[in-house]
Amino acid sequence: MPFLQHVDALILMNRSLSSLVAAWRLTGEVSYFNAAYDQARAWFLAEKTRMMPTLESAGVKRGVDDDRNCGVKQTVALAESARALAFLCSSPAMVEPDVVKLRLWFGDLLTWFTDSAKGSIARQAKNLDSICWAMQAAEFARFTRNDAALKLCNHLFRDGLLRQMSFDGSFPGALRDANPYATSMFTLECLASTCESLSTPFESLWNYSLPDGRGMHSAVAWAAPYLRQRGKWPYVADERHFNDEPVRQNALLFAGRAYDLPEYIDLWKTLRPDSLPLEREHPITEPALWATRPPA
Repeated sequence: MPFLQHVDALILMNRSLSSLVAAWRLTGEVSYFNAAYDQARAWFLAEKTRMMPTLESAGVKRGVDDDRNCGVKQTVALAESARALAFLCSSPAMVEPDVVKLRLWFGDLLTWFTDSAKGSIARQAKNLDSICWAMQAAEFARFTRNDAALKLCNHLFRDGLLRQMSFDGSFPGALRDANPYATSMFTLECLASTCESLSTPFESLWNYSLPDGRGMHSAVAWAAPYLRQRGKWPYVADERHFNDEPVRQNALLFAGRAYDLPEYIDLWKTLRPDSLPLEREHPITEPALWATRPPA
């Protein structure tokens, strides 16, 4: 069995950090801010406990020499962590040297994403790896104010990620997985959050489509009936956790706002927001952090 405790710890860290930041923003309670700051110190600042800003060994398996597995699918929680920290760093209560160090940490990880051999392999993959790469790189670039990396992510979204979609909005690679329902929805959620991260008040990628019509509109429209009624799913059932589906899919929230379709938002409200088993982690745990743009 692979060693997954590090992944579990990362997921739990993001759940804690993001929920604390969301609670602080919604209530103004200083105790939530302080607890989130403590999490940030432990995971990204303190020399004795902080993570290293690299995934060089993240996908290593004993006895397996495979440079293609760099762990980007297991670290998607860091995208939301970076978004949460952007809000946290906007507070005047943050110590400025810590703000600089946090941006430097994520800047170093972004450099690994863009410049390392394993990071480049993930970016160029024509599968879920590249979508997970873009989801994280877009938020890292925004947090660290790296315009060149944002342009790279924007180009990848337009000319690479959308081409993984069929004309009907489905994702063929996800449908070939042992858990096609969960993987399809996970793929959509990661792609939707990437679209949300890269969109600006001046240009919404929600309205972008390839010349053949493939775009986010068709992807959400394909998924919506199966989120409304899982019994309509026409493909094989997932091998694991199929009865736990569906859960609240934030692509519906984003698309409902982007396309002024309240029926998507109404459907989003009906879906169960409960936490999933760690092995079936949802890319976004706190929609409140995604409902508005973080401070620059």
